[in-house]
Amino acid sequence: MSKNESKGLQMTITFGMLVLGGVIGWLWPVSPKSLDWVRIILISVPLLWAPLAVAAAGILVPIPSRQLRFFFPAAILFAFAFLLPPTRAAAFCTLPWLLLSLWLAYRAAMKLLASEPFRLPLLCAAAAYFYLIVGAAWVVADRLGVQPFGFDPVTGLLTAVHFHYAGFLFLLAAGLALRSWNSPLAPVVGWLAVLGPLLVATGILITHYDGPQVIELLAATVMALGGAGVAVRHVQLGISPSKGIGGKLYWLLGGMLLLAGMALALLYGWRSVYPIPLLTIPWMYAVHGSVNAAAAALLVVGWLGNRAG
Repeated sequence: MSKNESKGLQMTITFGMLVLGGVIGWLWPVSPKSLDWVRIILISVPLLWAPLAVAAAGILVPIPSRQLRFFFPAAILFAFAFLLPPTRAAAFCTLPWLLLSLWLAYRAAMKLLASEPFRLPLLCAAAAYFYLIVGAAWVVADRLGVQPFGFDPVTGLLTAVHFHYAGFLFLLAAGLALRSWNSPLAPVVGWLAVLGPLLVATGILITHYDGPQVIELLAATVMALGGAGVAVRHVQLGISPSKGIGGKLYWLLGGMLLLAGMALALLYGWRSVYPIPLLTIPWMYAVHGSVNAAAAALLVVGWLGNRAG
């Protein structure tokens, strides 16, 4: 990463941290079991983790550094939208983020179509950007006060968070981790990671329409296994004796947190068979959501440190 790229990214993140701090101050006091906590976790993606992740994943899908500047105005409007009640004005503020996600997905799709031979890490990156579109669309619906498929507003907000983290950030980390993983498990983990977020959303949709809960159970299992595989790979990278690799501590800690988050997701997915009273929706987004957000942040910072190093 050049000095100009690094300086521009540092400025974007610095301003993003200031804005996020202002949002937290505006919403304070915030309980981890409140929806405001969920909104803060979601707002942190465009303000902090997305520009870092896109820069780190430039090895897979190059994005010109000058175009990373579009993140900040889109992120500012995104954050402002959550300080407004659900209205057309609030939804309008989230449209730049949706447009930016469409542009990123287009860049990734063109890169994937031009690649020869097929590369699974690049597919992970392309899928990550397409999942980001889905997450951004759910944000627009949330700020507009619309409930797609008849879901309640809480489920709609959690779906937006799901696609921003499990669909976008973790898949970018998976794509980066798969590049140097010479193991028969690598393609299995890659495909599980790519399919997991979509299958979980599909399973929840089927259950919502009184379909068999076994589909949601199986989907959660696929998601958890893929996430656990990505986590184990990062732990492996974190304890590797190789020298000169930046971000090893971040990979180790992020991988361990991701393993914990996937264990919780698996337990929640199997609740119809083995019910655990503690695993309520508020408890899950307070604990599972916070653990996953911390894991994503650590992995992203680790990969950016690896690129800078």
